[in-house]
Amino acid sequence: MHFITLNEHHTHLIEQITHTLHTEWHELKSWSDLDNIRQRLITRITAPSPQTVACFIDDKEQLLATASIILNELIGIKDSKWWIGEIVTVPSARGKGIGSQLIEQLYHKFKQHTDECLYLYTPDMQALYRRMGWRDVQQTIANNEQVTVMKRG
Repeated sequence: MHFITLNEHHTHLIEQITHTLHTEWHELKSWSDLDNIRQRLITRITAPSPQTVACFIDDKEQLLATASIILNELIGIKDSKWWIGEIVTVPSARGKGIGSQLIEQLYHKFKQHTDECLYLYTPDMQALYRRMGWRDVQQTIANNEQVTVMKRG
């Protein structure tokens, strides 16, 4: 398993991530259009650090999991600037701790750039994130569903 921080030359991985995000969340507006997802990823990987897209791939360069550091993901959450989001483990790699490892590695990479807190939101994975050191901040609505906003740092 290999950790990759994407750049514009990782076109094969950008396509894999685009399709994975679309497959996972296509019923939600932000992930319903492949071109919009692709453009958002390219914008993020060419932005100044710490905004980035990262992933784990296998030895055949197939995607195992992906996550992004995103600037201003949800507006209106006090003091929240940086977010980790678009966290997905491909179905064949689930249940092996790969997503958790990716979150940890990306969190530590983020902390090399800033001492600010990192935020996330989740509708259903609060217990997992609490075990990883994230703290509840508030409940809100995102993408038409009730979510818990959490922070770490």
